[in-house]
Amino acid sequence: MSDQSQDNPYRIFPRNLTAHAAEIVRGNPVNTRPESGVDNSHPGLEFDQRMMSRAFFPGLVFDFQYGIGAKLVEIRPEVFTHPYDLEAKDVPADSEDAKKALWLWYIGGRFGGNPDKHVLKDLYGRDGYNVVRAVTDLEDDTIVVVFGKQPDELDMPSAKVWLRRFLDPKRLIDGFKDSLFGADDGLELGGILRDDDGEVQIGVLVGPRAKYLNEEGVIDPDLVAAGELTQSLCSPWQWDFADCGCYYWAGSKPDIVKPPQEESGPDIPETLCPSDDQMNQQSLNFQRDRSKPVPDKPATTPEAWHENEMSQPDMVQHWETLPFVLDERETSVYRPTVLPDIDDAWDREKVREELAVVATAEHALCVEYLYAMYSLKAPPIPAQRRYGQSPLELPRDLAEADEESRIFAASHEIFMIAVEEMRHLRWANEALMLLGGEPTMDRAEVIGRQPTQQQLPFKLAPLTRKQLDDFISVEKSSPFFAEPEPTSLDGIYTHMQVSIQKRPQDYPEPGLQEKLLQLIKLIIDEGVSHYERFCRVRRALDDIDEADYLAVTTEPRRATEEHYAVLQDLADAYYDTLLRGVGLTLLQGNASRGVLLEQARRSMYNLHDTAYRLARGGYGVLFTLPQWLIVGRTPDGAPLPFDPEGTKDALRQTEALAKPAEAPLAKLEQSTDPETRKAMEQHRSTLDEMVAGIRRILS
Repeated sequence: MSDQSQDNPYRIFPRNLTAHAAEIVRGNPVNTRPESGVDNSHPGLEFDQRMMSRAFFPGLVFDFQYGIGAKLVEIRPEVFTHPYDLEAKDVPADSEDAKKALWLWYIGGRFGGNPDKHVLKDLYGRDGYNVVRAVTDLEDDTIVVVFGKQPDELDMPSAKVWLRRFLDPKRLIDGFKDSLFGADDGLELGGILRDDDGEVQIGVLVGPRAKYLNEEGVIDPDLVAAGELTQSLCSPWQWDFADCGCYYWAGSKPDIVKPPQEESGPDIPETLCPSDDQMNQQSLNFQRDRSKPVPDKPATTPEAWHENEMSQPDMVQHWETLPFVLDERETSVYRPTVLPDIDDAWDREKVREELAVVATAEHALCVEYLYAMYSLKAPPIPAQRRYGQSPLELPRDLAEADEESRIFAASHEIFMIAVEEMRHLRWANEALMLLGGEPTMDRAEVIGRQPTQQQLPFKLAPLTRKQLDDFISVEKSSPFFAEPEPTSLDGIYTHMQVSIQKRPQDYPEPGLQEKLLQLIKLIIDEGVSHYERFCRVRRALDDIDEADYLAVTTEPRRATEEHYAVLQDLADAYYDTLLRGVGLTLLQGNASRGVLLEQARRSMYNLHDTAYRLARGGYGVLFTLPQWLIVGRTPDGAPLPFDPEGTKDALRQTEALAKPAEAPLAKLEQSTDPETRKAMEQHRSTLDEMVAGIRRILS
């Protein structure tokens, strides 16, 4: 902290090392920075985002009242951007009385749903949550704010005339279009109506939407005072702390935790997977009464979960005895994270080169995992409701689950890993594009980059026990270096992360180094969870013969029956379409990338259904690499940039999305089996929706 002075008008300065350091050092974590909390802070993380929204108009502070709208609770004239006729004392002293308070009536401005059009939103009397949603959606631009007392309390003859002059919606909107700050004498629109005693009755103010961050890049203390960001969150010494679930805590509140490990216990076992005791899958209630023994079995009902919770008086008196929780596990031991000390930090060009390579490895792993998942005798997972199948419930306790439920649980775990690998493919490409590279949908032939590394050839195989152990070996976390080069895919990312931290001079663009580190850290963290997931798969399939849990028992082979051969062609076409859709999405800007990905996922629905139909006949998806990823390969095997149609024209690429599926889909639509014909009708509808959706977004 620093005292305010004429030389230093700002009240808060970063005095600690973590605020100045260009790389990760011991101290406050990165998620305490305001930018990390955007759309991820309410409810229940570092701060309540609504507390910033209270000051959306510089100089006015509103409280969002449940059920009755937004109430003006403070006026800060020193923050006004223009000389409005308002003072701090204009907030009614007894504003707790709703009849005497000033309420938000309208906001005029551009909103996210239609950012090109100025809109006047009527917010009087609406639920406070709806008001804060409107404020959050407000674009950075000139806005109009209209507030006043409750209309029934406006007992003034001149009010009607004043309202007609200032609150005609058409006049306000026209004012936007004609530049509200164009007049020489100040505002074209705006004013304060007072009664004979000088009390504010209605106000119309025009000005810029609050930016929240000051020139120093921190939350402006004039808009949001110290302590306000967390004042709406619960603290352990408050009575309602135990009843708040995961919400409204002034920090991340753990609910479901694992019990402490022995102080000397390794985080990653030397064996391939930890034993059942080491895994310790028992989930415990963080708010449990620790004077009672830990239950022998995990709770399976809400009643059992809450049975032994601390009472509210106990929480108020003994909250400080609760342990810290790191990586979902309670602990009282501090184990500092030791970053690898490498001598050969990669420069920017080398990082870009490695990102292109690991993107192809993520693609390869995703396909390997999907083939393994489709080899199991389990019902479909994400699309079962879409095609009329009944989903199984995931078992709460594997030890007591029947065989079918255990196979389903294994299938579900592998599916979630495959989804995350697809996400890693996207993140690796986004990092690559941040460095000026072109996205790639290419697929690696070998998992592993350097000759000194452990290299595993790309191989599609059913989920035999050996294949499962190979997956675990690939995903097993490698936070340290046994050799100068990383020894696993996770190790490559770790080498990148440390290199980027050690060479900030290679990333002079504002925010680039931090964005890269965040993307790579996300991939590393999820990679650790993949290891744990595969160990759970191993546990789920223990004591079940391979013949009993495998529907596909061979590597990909061409079907001899025409029906299944056409299904394989269709699955390959959907694979092609999915890669085209994801690649096309990456080429677009961030603004439309999310909605485009949602459309591209539709081809995954069809791929799933086709794969499960193939498994009924004992066949797997071939996952044949599309021709556009084969033509143009160079002898050095460098990843090919995404360019399936030889053009950067997004609409032309969109038109080609469904072409690979046309011929096999048309054949199956003529099937003599009514159920197959009905399913293919659904496939075509889904495919048409995808293409139309992407075309609509791009145009």
